[in-house]
Amino acid sequence: MYKAEDSSFGYCLDLLRRYDHDQFLVNLVQPSTHRRAHAAIRAFNIELTRIRHVVSNEDLGRLRITFFREALEKAFAATPDKQPVLDLLSETVTQYGLSKKWFERLLSARETDLSVPNYETIEEVEQFAESTQSSLLYAYLETFGKQHLSSPVYEAASHLGQSLGLTILLRGTRHHIESRLCYFPKEWIQKYQVDLPLHYRGLWKESNSINMLKKLSQQASSHLTMARQYVDDIPPLLFPAFLSSTIVDVYLAKIQRYNYQMLDPRIEFSAKLGLKLLWNKWRRIF
Repeated sequence: MYKAEDSSFGYCLDLLRRYDHDQFLVNLVQPSTHRRAHAAIRAFNIELTRIRHVVSNEDLGRLRITFFREALEKAFAATPDKQPVLDLLSETVTQYGLSKKWFERLLSARETDLSVPNYETIEEVEQFAESTQSSLLYAYLETFGKQHLSSPVYEAASHLGQSLGLTILLRGTRHHIESRLCYFPKEWIQKYQVDLPLHYRGLWKESNSINMLKKLSQQASSHLTMARQYVDDIPPLLFPAFLSSTIVDVYLAKIQRYNYQMLDPRIEFSAKLGLKLLWNKWRRIF
């Protein structure tokens, strides 16, 4: 079995600490036997997510996606490129026999995201969340043993991934405004008569953006509720993989508390997330 350098695990953890602190905290409450796998999968996602922020145009972004596609093949063949994330990912996929399709699906979704997002419907937004966040959950769940994965488990992971993806979209509103991006579906912009110039200035009290933000929050909450309908069908062994639900609970509550004013810096970070993760881990719930 391929064994990565210990320094690769440290590198991946540092990526999570800097670029996805929520998942860094989730990693800390994972079983010690699975922290390396969780870090590898999430760090690979960070590498893909950052592409559109570090390249100057879409063509260069697609070249980077091609690089990672080729690197993924090498990782699955246990001959990874000498790069810490790919090193640890190769250990993970070979140790647990992970399915390549979840990573290929993730790559395809991130390649699509290189273009300026222009979703027509909320279903398209949800599909992007499913292709990214749910795929990450599917891959990580496999590290606990494919024999434990049933249709209800996949259904729960699908809805949790969509809930997490929509919550991430909400929390990213400040960054999207700064980048002049709009991930909200056209149908909702029209339905709620959102004035995009005011939206980009963060003037939600003077526009209808707040109604759209509230609806998106409700949509994220609804998916989490649907995920929890399968709680009795999920083996206790798999519960750590579902602890990302705590992220949704914490941040949807904060967003609502501050009346959907997404530029309020208090929405950006929750000091209570780590404690809530520990509490939910101890209670073995999600």
